[in-house]
Amino acid sequence: MVMKPSFNRTHSLLVLYFAAFTFAFINTAWVTEDAFITFRSVDNFLKGWEPVWNVGERVHAYTHPLWYALLIVGVGIFRKPLQNPLQACAMAGRR
Repeated sequence: MVMKPSFNRTHSLLVLYFAAFTFAFINTAWVTEDAFITFRSVDNFLKGWEPVWNVGERVHAYTHPLWYALLIVGVGIFRKPLQNPLQACAMAGRR
């Protein structure tokens, strides 16, 4: 006798919770000016320039080296500068 898996109330609530969380996460995601500074620095670095805001200046514009390094790897591989940090935060359980 083969038993078919049932879609019970617990599964329904989990699906509903996940859908509500995804909707809220996408609709409340925002980026601050510090993140845009980092995105531009990452973009300059991946184009072969220094990791600075304006090419030719000798001032590093990022304040978080580990996050900067993770963004360089993520954006370098996937080419999505806004989605990568949001996905990383979602996986870490933070917003």
